Amino acid sequence: VEDTVPGGLPPHLWEPLMESLRNKFRTVIIDLPSRNVDPVHQWLVEQADHVLTVSQIDVLSLFQTRQYLEMVRQHMPIEKFQLIINRY
Repeated sequence: VEDTVPGGLPPHLWEPLMESLRNKFRTVIIDLPSRNVDPVHQWLVEQADHVLTVSQIDVLSLFQTRQYLEMVRQHMPIEKFQLIINRY
């Protein structure tokens, strides 16, 4: 991992943190922003078995979600992703 989320963990701490969480818990959930896909975001998605993308049902949210998924498709395996529509 080469970068960090602003105000987030330094890159060298992500791998041991994820290893520790996986050893301790069966399921690990990480809430990531969808506005940008930086190296940390990409690394976390690559480590994931499943990625749940949550969108609200309004037109703007669906448009932004589509843009995010199109961007993701260029860099990551889209098969991991599932879309969840939140009514509220």
